[in-house]
Amino acid sequence: MQYLKIALAVVACLLGGVSAQLDGCNPDPCERGTCEASIDQYICQCPETSAPFYYGPDCNILTGAVICPGGHIYETNQVRTYNNLPHRANCFYLVAIPNAAYIEIEFLSFDVETAKDEVVIGSGPTVDESRTNIADIEILDNSRSPINNPDFPNNIVTISGSRAWISVNTDKNVMSPGYSFRVLAETLDCVLEPCQNGGTCIDLTNAFECNCPAGYTGDLCEIKLDFCNSNPCVNGGTCTADNFGYTCDCVAGWTDVNCQTNINECLSMPCLNGATCIDGINQWSCQCASQYTGETCQISLDPCGSSPCYNGATCTNAGLDYVCECAPGFAGVNCEIDINECTSLPCQNGATCINGIALYTCQCRQGFSGINCEEVGFCDLEGEWYNECNDRVTVTLTSTGMILGHYSSNIGLLTGYMAPNVMVGYADQACDFPSFGFVVTTDNGKSTSSWSGQCHLCGGEEVLYTTWTNTQRVSTCVDIKKATSIGQDRWTRYKQSQAPREGI
Repeated sequence: MQYLKIALAVVACLLGGVSAQLDGCNPDPCERGTCEASIDQYICQCPETSAPFYYGPDCNILTGAVICPGGHIYETNQVRTYNNLPHRANCFYLVAIPNAAYIEIEFLSFDVETAKDEVVIGSGPTVDESRTNIADIEILDNSRSPINNPDFPNNIVTISGSRAWISVNTDKNVMSPGYSFRVLAETLDCVLEPCQNGGTCIDLTNAFECNCPAGYTGDLCEIKLDFCNSNPCVNGGTCTADNFGYTCDCVAGWTDVNCQTNINECLSMPCLNGATCIDGINQWSCQCASQYTGETCQISLDPCGSSPCYNGATCTNAGLDYVCECAPGFAGVNCEIDINECTSLPCQNGATCINGIALYTCQCRQGFSGINCEEVGFCDLEGEWYNECNDRVTVTLTSTGMILGHYSSNIGLLTGYMAPNVMVGYADQACDFPSFGFVVTTDNGKSTSSWSGQCHLCGGEEVLYTTWTNTQRVSTCVDIKKATSIGQDRWTRYKQSQAPREGI
């Protein structure tokens, strides 16, 4: 784990100048062997065919050791085995994996003579034969085997960076069974920025994957997609492509993603009077029933056939039109309007008008008769009365002749504000045309008014003729002389400035 942390730290430093480092082989720095670019500038693959042998960053350091069986390792997933280690063996391996973040040496077997034979592993391109950097190397023998050792999880020795070395040394006495190991490496495959056209490189285990932007595909995002290449738009539609797909601009009459659907112009139901709609391309036509014609079959060849006239009217064809002859009491083109005979206000003396068919009926108040309630038999005090100012009194008679009721000024009726008042009085019930008197106290006694008079029939309608006095509450003896007023009122059953009346 310590080596892994070191490796990641090294990578973080190296990536800041990757483009410059990848030019490490130009010019070629290797004194011997072949140069290969790497994130740590370059790797010199040292010759291994014949002595003398070299190691070092530029294959520039001569060594008396030989190369171990199988040779140096310059790519991942390589296995090296050395069985039956001989006496006085002194050999080495160079491990160099371009663009590796760290190298893993996985031991498959390990059996050497304890304290005699050893396998030494270190980082970098130079074998540390003098072991000057003892803290940076691993010395393995049977007393510190990499097999089943908690210091080496999964039997793996991890070296940071892209280069390592392995040195094998045996004594002169006993041969040992030897070892076998596999070299693995986690390479930084995205460091060369292989993805094109803005693709994002995802580093996998010794591999990479390109996440392409919209509009591109291919392993390296090298292929630009042309969504219109397959001619997806049909029926004359025009294809327009972008990085995300395509759109079809359909000609009139067609719709949907690829303009594949004929718009059904009959969905708006243009044909009338039971006609059959026939859909076309950007058009429709109507197949009319036998008695209709016109573009939408809107013209009837028998206008009266649809019975357009109401309320018992007689229909007469007039070319392609019709005329309705209305029954009495109805009007309108189709005789659909009931004439309201009550609009002329024929009923008198507060009667209620009831509209009928070509007639009206007056519902007379008590004491009135005649077609229009124009005949008066006696004067009835009860009900609503209005004076010349359109003030209103509402009179209710008790069985004893007492008058109860309410007084409302015209201003109060218009504004909706009624000053609190009390109305009380008395009437003579023994006469057809009674005399009466009543008093109204308003605003808790601030104003007191009294009326006295008699109900008469004048010109065929009821009229109250009254004399009134009004006294206002005052504060001084001087004001009391001016506090009382007197006058006369004429009361009718209607507001005298609005309702119809005869001969008054």
